[in-house]
Amino acid sequence: MNKVLTIVIIFALSICLFTGCSKEKHDDIISETMEENVTELPTEPLTEPLTEPLTELLTESPTEPPTEPPTEPPTEPPLVHPETGELVSDYIFSLSNATRSAGYGAEGPRDETNRPYAVLNLQNEYGARYNTVFIGENEKVIYLTFVEGTEYVDADGVRKTEKLLNILRDNDVKATFFCTGSYVRRSADLCKRMIEEGHSLGGHGYAHVSGGMALQSVSAQYNDAYQMKNLVREVLGIELKLYRPDYEKFSHQSLAILNDMGLKTIMQSFAYRDYLLEEHPDNNETLDMFKKTLHNGEIMCLHPLCDTNIEIMQDFITYAKEQGYIFKSCLLYTSP
Repeated sequence: MNKVLTIVIIFALSICLFTGCSKEKHDDIISETMEENVTELPTEPLTEPLTEPLTELLTESPTEPPTEPPTEPPTEPPLVHPETGELVSDYIFSLSNATRSAGYGAEGPRDETNRPYAVLNLQNEYGARYNTVFIGENEKVIYLTFVEGTEYVDADGVRKTEKLLNILRDNDVKATFFCTGSYVRRSADLCKRMIEEGHSLGGHGYAHVSGGMALQSVSAQYNDAYQMKNLVREVLGIELKLYRPDYEKFSHQSLAILNDMGLKTIMQSFAYRDYLLEEHPDNNETLDMFKKTLHNGEIMCLHPLCDTNIEIMQDFITYAKEQGYIFKSCLLYTSP
């Protein structure tokens, strides 16, 4: 290739010498001649031509094994109602399980008959929808309710609930006792006495799990209510009709489950810090609070383990009757 180029340049120079062209013209001829020859020279291919389009080669992956198609996650079997044997309605699962607590003392605004607005609002929101009672009708009726978890014995050797039952009997007052599964098993004699003397007995959680059964799964809540009903039937020979959720925690879903199990939920319109064994609220202050918060349809949530409740019960009953109130069991409650 260099030999051919040299001959071409010499030929061009010779023409220029015979024709008498200028130096500039001489340089132009050489430049043009080199450019023409360079562009015309063929170039050898560096690689073999591709036999397939590049895009096809990039998309192929013959060395990778085919992947398995994704599989659907396994689904849990439908939940069966423990009593009816039918499938639990989708309606139950659609309800909110966000929990809240029901504990109301002397604070908060009240209506003209001293009924707490907070409780009235709860009654409107949950009451008729889930067969739940937070407050009774606007009548001069008091519903005494007691929560029984563990029985305690005073220094004189008499059980606290036994003392309470004696006071109620002597004043012809009927109350409602909400008992855990362990209490029914361990204090069956006291439970039988409650029933024999005309009081109502309700469930307060078969297991009474930490934090409240309302935080558990739908299946666990159905099972807890089912076990509680069976226990009361076997030990006490009665059908359980009333229930108060453990820790007084509830949700739309938990109340609907209890209703689906044939249970009326009884909450409360009054409660105070009486559930700690080592604390002993002042008797006079507590009695004054009971009097101040007295209202129509009041559902009082009390704990017999608190000595204060037992020691002021006689005085409170006397005062309430003087104000024209009567005491009823929750089983005698009539929905408004």
